[in-house]
Amino acid sequence: LAYESIEKYKEAMADLKMALSLKPKDADAEKALADTKPLYAKQLRKEGYVMYISANGLKERADIAKAETLYRDAIGKYTSAIELVPDETKYYSDRAAAYRGLGKLELAIADLSEVMKRKPGLSARVGRAELYIEGRMFDLAITDLTEAIAVGENPILTRSSRYVLRGRAYLGKSKNDLALADFNKAIELKAFYPDAYYYRGLAHLAMDDRRAAILDFSMALDQSS
Repeated sequence: LAYESIEKYKEAMADLKMALSLKPKDADAEKALADTKPLYAKQLRKEGYVMYISANGLKERADIAKAETLYRDAIGKYTSAIELVPDETKYYSDRAAAYRGLGKLELAIADLSEVMKRKPGLSARVGRAELYIEGRMFDLAITDLTEAIAVGENPILTRSSRYVLRGRAYLGKSKNDLALADFNKAIELKAFYPDAYYYRGLAHLAMDDRRAAILDFSMALDQSS
């Protein structure tokens, strides 16, 4: 009863298991343990819900700080949310964005890698590839984007956008033919795409085809206006 009054079911279960180890088949201890287990499970669910609500409150405040470019404050709040609910991948991806805002690319990449470990998905993979490109880690970006391209169409992260990103990584490695092929594929999939024309123009410039570059830059400008 003392345990129930303070809801320390975990301690109660430990004591009951100890009693059973000293006196196996004790009917009273077995019944008490069986009765305590669902109460302990209920307590865990209750505490988990409270922690989730608290973590979401921290996330909302962190989102506001991030929107105001108060990245250090945002990172602190996202970190506190993660400590409360470590399995919520959204907190890691949001903290990655804050780290990116501070220019801490390695920490941002680490957070998106944690998301990939806990809940593999297209968004985290493409986001990590963008960070790799920003950090000039082109081989790693190409690996992520090649896997991302193999995934089916997505209404937000379209395959054309993944081709453009991989093309940029190929450009960074001066693999201009491969870059051009990716930009061509992006435009084939999505004709109205100013970024694809712009980066294809850069690929043409790198290949000393100024006429083609000017045509692509002009198209990029027309589509952006």
